[in-house]
Amino acid sequence: MKINTKNIGENNLRQAAHASKSNETNYQRHRIKDNREKETTMINGQMQLMKNSGGIIQQVAQLATKITNKAQTLQYDDYLGNGVKKVNVGHHMKATLDPSDQRVGSSPGAASGTLYNSLRHYWGDGIKGHLLNDHLGGLGVEENLFPISSSANHQHLEWETTVKGMLLGQVGAVERNKKRPLTAPKEPVSNVYYEVVTTPKNSKPNFDDDPKALIECRAKLTNTTVPSARVKVFGPVTIKSNIASGAAKKGTGMNSLLDHYGWGASGSGVRSGTKKITITPKVKPSHHKPGSPKRYTDGSGKEYMEVL
Repeated sequence: MKINTKNIGENNLRQAAHASKSNETNYQRHRIKDNREKETTMINGQMQLMKNSGGIIQQVAQLATKITNKAQTLQYDDYLGNGVKKVNVGHHMKATLDPSDQRVGSSPGAASGTLYNSLRHYWGDGIKGHLLNDHLGGLGVEENLFPISSSANHQHLEWETTVKGMLLGQVGAVERNKKRPLTAPKEPVSNVYYEVVTTPKNSKPNFDDDPKALIECRAKLTNTTVPSARVKVFGPVTIKSNIASGAAKKGTGMNSLLDHYGWGASGSGVRSGTKKITITPKVKPSHHKPGSPKRYTDGSGKEYMEVL
């Protein structure tokens, strides 16, 4: 019997090459698996580290929640007497909120300089309004804050509550899906899209002279397969903000008020101790006796005595 050693050698070589390739493929598979596990562990570890250290997780790679903010500039007269200033405030916010990708927001800090202090000084009102609420992941930074009236802030809160309900509805679906058997069909889950635009409507160059604005907001679920009973869509909704609300700006008419309460200027070159307290508008003297100082009342019960 004649044996073909050439064929045997070729077969052995083929088998050896196949085995080597198989081992290499298995090694690569294990290596890829190991690298992915390490990568996942690293990302989770970084996220946990940030949470433990009180950090804010924003737009980590490969996660679905996305929040963008655009700023605009407002001009105002600083109430501390430092002249006209310009500052950035929020203009346009877009947020896609994934119920499985949580974000941590923050309350307003010392953003936007003295703009809000100036508004409160001049008008007694002026809220640092979040474009994206802090419980929805909005940060308390200038590009996410806009000066609005207390009334407008209350109205905006009502719509923000609707968005929170939309998000919680989807979070509930995520939690229910976790409890379902692996082979069971999953409940459809959607991201929540929320958008806010602010537009100043001041008719004067300085915002503090006419602090009016419009706030437009809208929201929807992005997954159209979510049952209609769970879909809440609104917008665009327009909220009007007027910090002045018909009041006179503090600082106007001060001289006449000071005159009214006896602090006004009278004549020129009057020496100390010889000034005369006057009330404008004039009212009739009360409790006056000939030869005694005149007493005046401003109608509110306060009396002022003439100083000779």
